[in-house]
Amino acid sequence: ERSKQENAEDMALLTKLLTANDSSHRGKSTCIADTRVKILSELAAWADSSVSDVNRLFWLYGVAGCGKSAVAASISQNLDDQERLAGSFFCKREEEDRRAPRHLVGYLAYFLAKGHSVFKQKLICALKDPESSGNKNDQAYFDFIIRKPLSLSKSVQVATETSLVIVIDALDECSDSEFAARCLAYICGVASWVKIIVTSRDLPEIRTPLETCAHRRVYSLFDDDARDDIRKFLDLELEPGGRLATFREFIQERKEMFVDFSQGLFIWLDTVIAFIASEGSLDAVEAILGQ
Repeated sequence: ERSKQENAEDMALLTKLLTANDSSHRGKSTCIADTRVKILSELAAWADSSVSDVNRLFWLYGVAGCGKSAVAASISQNLDDQERLAGSFFCKREEEDRRAPRHLVGYLAYFLAKGHSVFKQKLICALKDPESSGNKNDQAYFDFIIRKPLSLSKSVQVATETSLVIVIDALDECSDSEFAARCLAYICGVASWVKIIVTSRDLPEIRTPLETCAHRRVYSLFDDDARDDIRKFLDLELEPGGRLATFREFIQERKEMFVDFSQGLFIWLDTVIAFIASEGSLDAVEAILGQ
């Protein structure tokens, strides 16, 4: 029987893989109530489907600003509440530890270990190997802490009807998104005990590797009609305490103009609201609308 000290040492080894700051869904903006109902329902149903379901990767793509990260944060929180989330990683171009592939690979290994005891032990053995501290390129590091442990444990079945889910947001903000996409496609083809949700812009360096994964589901968020959700977002800001409460009557009469101008981009509306709030005058509203 393993001692508590041995278990603590193993956990300490695993937690060394977690090298990024503020990379999880916690503290991230989620969808406001009763918005993005369709995609959140589809993601929930997909996550709940049997582990034998062939769709083990869900790629949600769309243009910048259409709300992918809010959806990722919302589904992560929902799965976390159900104790179904292996982990989440939100890439960010401006932060080294959230854009470098090596950091993402470490988190993926940690997440995989949560759902498979044999993989976990093989990973710990790899981390105890003196070679693990050597200077490896990203591919060699992936092979050492994920590919090899997977090859030694993939034949061991996990006795569960539902799989854990990993959520990776903004993969296009990873400094080598093609390599990262190849890693995710490989994991989905081998690790049957997890499912992966990944969000990004639709870029060839991401699409091409993900298309090698036979077990995938693809969803374009920008194809969804977000007009009602945009209205709800605007209504929230017009309520007492909202950033636009001072201009409620004026903006209420021109709400559809804001909805049309946004073209389904939440980031446009959020930027405009911040600008109007900072200017604090109707002149700012009229400038936005061209009146």
